This record gives sequence, C-alpha cells and structure tokens, in this order.
Amino acid sequence: MGCLPESADGCGEDVSAAEAVRGIIAAEALAICGGLRAENGAGAVIDPGCCSDLEEWREWARFAERPALWLGHDPSPWVEYRDSCLRLHPDGGMQPRPMSGQTGFVEFSHDELSDVLRTVRRDLLGFLDALSLWARRIVPEQAAELVDVFDVHFQISQPL
Repeated sequence: MGCLPESADGCGEDVSAAEAVRGIIAAEALAICGGLRAENGAGAVIDPGCCSDLEEWREWARFAERPALWLGHDPSPWVEYRDSCLRLHPDGGMQPRPMSGQTGFVEFSHDELSDVLRTVRRDLLGFLDALSLWARRIVPEQAAELVDVFDVHFQISQPL
C-alpha cells in the first residue's frame, strides 16, 4: 500500500500496488531524480545537479557531437571539451563563462566514456529485469506493460 504522489487530492489514501502501477503506466512522463555520478578514484566526485535526472542518461551518448550537455544546477556541474577527452567540473556551469583549470575534476577519454555508458545501460537492463521479477510476483497482469513503460521512458533496451 502507498500513496500516489502525483494526485494531490489522493495523497494520504492507501492504494493497492495494482492502482499505483496503473498510475505509472498512465503517466505521460516518468522521472527518477538523480542522474549519472562521476568519480575519479582520487577523491573528486561530480554529482548530477538538480534537474539532471536519470531519464536523460542517453544525452551522454552524443558526447562526441559536443552538445551542450545539461548536468543540472545547484550545484552546477559542467563539461569542458578537450582534444581527446571530456573534463567534468563540479560547479560553475551557471557562470556566463565557466573557468577551466579548476581542481577536483573528473576526466574521461572518449573510449572510457563509451565504456561507462555501456555499463550504465547494462545496469539499467538489470533494473528492468528486477522490475519484471517484482511485477510478475506483485501485479502479474500488468508486469509486461510496466516494464515496457520504463523501457520506453528511459530508453534502456535500444542499442547505444
């Protein structure tokens, strides 16, 4: 039992798992707060900023096109494109002109970032598998549709 968060008038009412799943299936958009986090092993951590959520993970696959990747705000991480790599900075992306040369950055070669994105996709496929197992046990008549909705909204199963 739980509360459907998107229904202000229904908040506080207990709903069944089947009702909650129907609400998810009917939603126009799904969001999972928090996006991709980068670490470099030397202590630098780049957390996704506010509004850079997991449903946008595929934006990273276009990194070679050098788009203005949105990493969120508060903090406002940003991407510095270098010759053969991308350097992620933890803050300053909301500045008119972010400063390069900051310390505490995380750097990825193009090959490393491609590998990381394949790992992210593999982990998300694992999430779909776990969701399917749960749904088949809890809401068997809605299980396939629930997994399909998550797959479509988060663009998980299509190749990178």
